Amino acid sequence: GYGFRQEWPAAKILLVSLLAAVLALLAGLAVVFAVTSINPFTLQLDIMRESLEASADVYRSMGMEEAQIAQTTKEFSQAMDTVAMLLPLVISASAIIITYMNFWISGRVLRRLGHPVPTLPPFAEWRLPQFFLYLLGFALVGIYWGGSREIQPLYQAAFNLNMVAMGAGVIQGLSLMSYAMDRFRVGKVMRVCLYAFVLLGGVLVQILAFTGLFDMLFDYRRRFGKKTS
Repeated sequence: GYGFRQEWPAAKILLVSLLAAVLALLAGLAVVFAVTSINPFTLQLDIMRESLEASADVYRSMGMEEAQIAQTTKEFSQAMDTVAMLLPLVISASAIIITYMNFWISGRVLRRLGHPVPTLPPFAEWRLPQFFLYLLGFALVGIYWGGSREIQPLYQAAFNLNMVAMGAGVIQGLSLMSYAMDRFRVGKVMRVCLYAFVLLGGVLVQILAFTGLFDMLFDYRRRFGKKTS
């Protein structure tokens, strides 16, 4: 609301609101911990581990072989370790969702009430800064150093930053896809199918992310425009 009142650009409103959302989430978790002495994150992980043990007992009662149960338990434990490592990213992702939904809903309400508010450019015109490409490079170095020298805090921080950079690449890649589909006048139904096809394919998502990251540097849309003209 303060950003709207001050007539800030949409990007600045989102950035400041995102910072406020992250601080609010951290403050809320700190209050829960201070009042109950319970870490909300470890509580969730403990519940997941207990459910895993209960599931293993159910599998045994169904006659599943111990080797299969052990393999399933191992894979699930590895997934939980990854979730625990990505807790900072989970907080950031939650803040991003909260911030964008507040921006979108409040913008629609204020426009209905006759108040002009700034809007983001069309999705096909989104361009994220080159910072994320360099962030990926630093993150990969941090993952290597942290893993090879067993520096867990460095490895966890670099792993989270790597996911942030790849997520930014996916957004930029989807924006580039939207631009290309606008140029070729792809219908809405086909757009949804193409988005789903790419996002549901593991390898395709990685290709999309790297394409988006390099688009931050090379600006493929400008090259497409030159060829079209």
